[in-house]
Amino acid sequence: MDKASFKSLLVELRIGIAVCDNQGKIIFRNDVWCTLPEIIKQFAETKLLELKPGKFIYSQTKNLISIVTLADTLIAIIHREDEQLVVKDSILSLLINSMAEHKNIFDAAAKAMGKHLSWRWVLVNRYLTNHKAETLAFWDNNGLVKNFEYDLLNTPCDRVRKETQFVRIDDVLQDYPGDEFLMEMGVKTYAGYVYRNKENKVLGHVFLMHDNNNVDWVLTEETLHMVSTIVGATLSLSHSEKEVKKQKGLAHTDALTQLNNRLAFDSDLKARVNAAEDSSEDQFVLAMIDLDGMKQVNDNLGHSEGDRLLQSYAKELKHIGREKDRAYRFGGDEFAIIFVNTHSNQISKLKHRFEQTMLKVQQQGFDKVGASIGYASSEDFPGDVKALIKTADERMYANKQGKIKGN
Repeated sequence: MDKASFKSLLVELRIGIAVCDNQGKIIFRNDVWCTLPEIIKQFAETKLLELKPGKFIYSQTKNLISIVTLADTLIAIIHREDEQLVVKDSILSLLINSMAEHKNIFDAAAKAMGKHLSWRWVLVNRYLTNHKAETLAFWDNNGLVKNFEYDLLNTPCDRVRKETQFVRIDDVLQDYPGDEFLMEMGVKTYAGYVYRNKENKVLGHVFLMHDNNNVDWVLTEETLHMVSTIVGATLSLSHSEKEVKKQKGLAHTDALTQLNNRLAFDSDLKARVNAAEDSSEDQFVLAMIDLDGMKQVNDNLGHSEGDRLLQSYAKELKHIGREKDRAYRFGGDEFAIIFVNTHSNQISKLKHRFEQTMLKVQQQGFDKVGASIGYASSEDFPGDVKALIKTADERMYANKQGKIKGN
């Protein structure tokens, strides 16, 4: 984040904030900071001069001071020491750390609020049109789940879009009795707040849903304002559309290997199946892969070598096909590749390529490692995603069992 964008973000937040450089020199104070009692500011600035992150309590006034790092600066955040503001501080600290580490800000926002607020569902969306939106992050109870597009018409989200301010709905089913999606989920309460770019254009909103009415509305509104401000500022780093694409790309990438992840696979495979139904030229072959010997590498050489094996294999998979073919890591030692514009009669050639790939990996210190692979062609399962995956999986497992019996 450039300094101008970062400064504008700190100005917007409704909490006292000061920033110092790596020499302990104060380089910024927001307006809220300037209104605080001198004795509290002096205490906080003394802690900043120590150049050590942490949380401190000023006992005379019960203020909580958090010192967090971002790039080559330290940031002091002053709150009253009460439960609500400790929650807000925890969320803000997580988001600042995510920004510093260039993580997906949408996932970070949903995850931070999901963990520290009592709401069951936390979502960040963006508007595609006046009538359609897509979720950029979706937290459901204990984890992030798959994103989706949806229609705004006659939904609580449409009300947030139109009112462009904090929206609170105490009884969702009474206000939106025809919304089957919310009814099926059991949503009872809803809160939403728009986020804007630096030109003050509304891009989407952050919203919370819960399956009971036991929520803290004051904390909810203040936290939504804070998180929406940060999300909007992050999208203003460059052109917002470019940043959305970048953040969505992070959400579809496996962190260890930099291959596409399972979320990307599900989306791509569905699109490929649809294309194959429409044109004989768009047929493809799916290869499901499971590494043999991964456990032994972890047990005998350590998990760092196990990670190196995964990274080495992933690097070779990127070059096994053409640029338009896509490789994925599902997690653990499971991988997949979609070979586009490929027919079943070409599978024998693919097998040879995989053999050559594994030889390269074995030459990197993993001579006892192999790969079990199962293939399935879109020609054999037109329009059937589940059957395609199931067949490739079963053939991969049969390949693995054949090796075990052979030994």
